[in-house]
Amino acid sequence: MHVNISGNDLCQMAFAEQVTRVLMQSGIPPHHLTLEITENILMDRLESARETMSYLRNQGVAISVDDFGTGIPR
Repeated sequence: MHVNISGNDLCQMAFAEQVTRVLMQSGIPPHHLTLEITENILMDRLESARETMSYLRNQGVAISVDDFGTGIPR
């Protein structure tokens, strides 16, 4: 399952804890979840997002960087 998240979400440890709590309550294995964030948002907040991203990855949640549909040419 892929879920788009905001840069604000990724910068808050409470968000990461809530994600793992919901996964446990629902019985969904963490490796079935991929959180998606746009590259430009991530780069603007990389330093403040590192701890949260590390926590989520250690829990088994994937994080994907995606610019599809943002109008940014590649």
